[in-house]
Parts: sequence; C-alpha cells; structure tokens
Amino acid sequence: MHGLAIVCIAVLLLGNLAGCSSRQWYAAGQNYQRNQCERLPDMGERQRCLEKANMSYEEYEKERQSGSR
Repeated sequence: MHGLAIVCIAVLLLGNLAGCSSRQWYAAGQNYQRNQCERLPDMGERQRCLEKANMSYEEYEKERQSGSR
C-alpha cells in the first residue's frame, strides 16, 4: 500500500511540473478513488463509493463552490 502511495505522489508531483489543469487533477483522483471503491467487499458500500467517485468535474466544482461560502 505504501508503494502505491509513493507512486501516486510521484505522479502528482510530475503532473504539477507538467502543468496539469484542475480537471486533470480531478480525473486522476477520481480514477484512484474508483480503484479503492472496487476493493470494498460489501456491494452496497461499493456502489455508494462508486456513485461518489463518478461525480463529474462540473458537479464537483459546483459543490466545492457552494461549500466554501
């Protein structure tokens, strides 16, 4: 698990150096979250997790903006 975290951090740092947009960062995090959801043994919990992970960038931004007020 620590190896995966190191790889993710390295990818994030390299992405930052390459000038990734917020949308690209969101997509990378979304893919990671989907992978974590797939590991959940309980089907209901997995489904709820995937529903959250599949939130579009636009929905995420709207929710983020409304939460910051």
